[in-house]
Amino acid sequence: MGRLGGYEEAMEALGKAVAIDPYFDEAYYNLAMVYSQLNRNQEAIAILKEAVEENPNFAAGHLGLAWIYQNIGDKESATKEYNTLKGKDQKLAECLLKIINRK
Repeated sequence: MGRLGGYEEAMEALGKAVAIDPYFDEAYYNLAMVYSQLNRNQEAIAILKEAVEENPNFAAGHLGLAWIYQNIGDKESATKEYNTLKGKDQKLAECLLKIINRK
């Protein structure tokens, strides 16, 4: 099976997981990261926005949003998510900042 097939299987399994348990934050995050790997960033953003709306304290959701926004060049949205992340998880925010500054 090719690389794309693995992503498709992951998307299917993770999609089922969030359908079964809409509070399964890690499944939302992983699903969004699969979409992002396929350069389907707007879909990844929509997934993570849904996750942080359901659970505003989901720090990894804000991390994922900041990372994707940074990667697509939307610095304003990345900064907003970084600032939100700082209020949720200072250590995770510091790690994000280190990664961004290496680019």
